[in-house]
Amino acid sequence: MMAIAGVGSYFYYGGALPSPPNGGQPQPGKCHLFQMSAADVEAYGFYYPVTFTFSIPSGSASLKALYHYVSTDWSQLPERQSKDFFNGEDVVRFDYAGNRAYVSVGFKGQTDLYIKITDSQSLDIETAYFQVAKYYDNRHCAVTSHHDDYGIGGGHLALIEEFQKRKLWYGCAVVTSSPDWASLQTQVNEGYVEVESHSVNHPYINKLSDSEAWNQIQGSRDAILSHINNMPYGQYVLAFIFPYSSMGDRERNYVGKANYIVEEADVALAGTDPSVQQYETWYVVTYNGESHGVFPAIFSADMGTHGGANSLDLNWLNSQFDQAYSAEAIYEVRTHPTTVDIGASYCQGHLNYISGRTDCWYAPLGHIYAYHYVALFVQHSEVS
Repeated sequence: MMAIAGVGSYFYYGGALPSPPNGGQPQPGKCHLFQMSAADVEAYGFYYPVTFTFSIPSGSASLKALYHYVSTDWSQLPERQSKDFFNGEDVVRFDYAGNRAYVSVGFKGQTDLYIKITDSQSLDIETAYFQVAKYYDNRHCAVTSHHDDYGIGGGHLALIEEFQKRKLWYGCAVVTSSPDWASLQTQVNEGYVEVESHSVNHPYINKLSDSEAWNQIQGSRDAILSHINNMPYGQYVLAFIFPYSSMGDRERNYVGKANYIVEEADVALAGTDPSVQQYETWYVVTYNGESHGVFPAIFSADMGTHGGANSLDLNWLNSQFDQAYSAEAIYEVRTHPTTVDIGASYCQGHLNYISGRTDCWYAPLGHIYAYHYVALFVQHSEVS
């Protein structure tokens, strides 16, 4: 169903422009073709815009960026500036001083994406493609969240509103046996809510039989898709949150087989640092002769009484964000909403602290990793 070749970690340095693909100098071209496999597009959609980085000629001005798919005409992308607050939009940002163009556009269920840049007279100009920017619009760090136990725990609706009014993404981890689907649909319609799976009925999945474990993982995904529509960036459930962190290689294999792109638990693979979450390596697992991959992520900070004394300390919570920001990493706050005092300073203060920054990328967890998957596996060529 998806690419399974082992891939080493990607490294990015100090926000600088990444090296050209294959270690060589990129060759200028007037039209660039980007391709993802049909199986990957079917599994993940890739509707969230990905930022492709190009060089532009020195002294350029009034440029335009255009894109199209195989069956569509060229469309011009709206332009944004670095001072603007925007996330998840198909746009272009020109850095004329740095001779760079950051073109953000999604595949939207298509395998082939064409991009070109023109001058003020609509004449195609030569540009050199480098690679996908580490984060959307070449931002400094990424900010996301997930929140456990929708369906068996309270507090979600009030906390969702706190995230929505700050334009922070709320990852709603659903236990699918008995949620209030209508209420969740309302929140999805209002925006900034990613629906994630947290299993069918919250068991220790690693203690179940193969068929039972598969039902918890695939069955919960199917339940979400059958009850919730209008999900942001397409009808895809990309994140699976393990109850009790009860997972091993079999469970990770099943998560990949069910077309989730990222799984998350309280514990990470050996050698990872939960306090500074860089992109994790694509992890391929073989079980019963089938190989499937997934990104094994872990959250940055727990907020609320579930996490203990530190998680009620505004200074500590803010320091966890500061660590991620300094490391140009992914900051993810996790809660069990029933344990969060929404009116407390640690909650209000921390959400205010991490929100509204124009140099941070605010996005759903699943789509952050779908973005990274494109960065790892996209194929590029120049076409006439």
